[in-house]
Amino acid sequence: MNGMKIQEIKVKDLEVDRYNARKGEWIHDQELVDSIKQMGILEPLLVRKLKKGYGIVCGSRRWNASISAKLKTVPCVVREFTDLEALGTSLQENLQRGNLDSVQESEAIADLWELMNGKKPYAEKIKTLKKQFGFSERTINDYLAISRLSNTIKELLHRGAVDKQTAATISNEEEWDEEEKEEAAEILSRVDSAEKRRKIVSEMKRDAVEFTPAESYEKHKVIERIRHYGWTPRHIWVNKAMDKASKKWDLDYQGIIEKCLTSTSHIKKFK
Repeated sequence: MNGMKIQEIKVKDLEVDRYNARKGEWIHDQELVDSIKQMGILEPLLVRKLKKGYGIVCGSRRWNASISAKLKTVPCVVREFTDLEALGTSLQENLQRGNLDSVQESEAIADLWELMNGKKPYAEKIKTLKKQFGFSERTINDYLAISRLSNTIKELLHRGAVDKQTAATISNEEEWDEEEKEEAAEILSRVDSAEKRRKIVSEMKRDAVEFTPAESYEKHKVIERIRHYGWTPRHIWVNKAMDKASKKWDLDYQGIIEKCLTSTSHIKKFK
């Protein structure tokens, strides 16, 4: 911000800009508050003029801490921004600081995409975002997919119970309605590794036309149990035996599996 005029602006005249990537979300930082009490704010806030007061584009965490530190004014650099420029600048600054989680990043990318809507074709939007933020096309599309998820699933992602790739995969499954997507996310949030989650969600997607996520997961557990006993699904006669006994992977299958696991002769009876 060299060469830019810094001016003191009253704390009460500032607010988090509508297009601030953090959207006013902070974790209270007492160390920052104490530092501001002792030394003031060392890096000015970047703001833009609103109809009334100023919108904070970069520096909302410092502003929030300055309120706790009971400052009356804070140093600011005032710049003219369009909505698109404000959000792009805020996102870039927060990415550099590592301040955002996957949900915040996805919502910011989705907002940028929407602000460009009608002005640029798909390829040009991708090119613009890749150039500004260094994201790959796949990453951009994953973020757009995540932004379409329900708040229930976003909360699981925010807590780290579901990883970004899994969340994007769930969002992109066209066979599932919103309730089934939440069901899949809840099941996967109980799986203890990202690798296992990706494997299971892939199986859920393959089964999506015929089975719900919960039914597909029960199927997965049955197959894993068969593998535990030294059998694998590549033995097609096992699957045929099961398919003759039931058209659906439901609770009745548990009894079938018990019989199948008893002996090979029992399995043959189901042919």
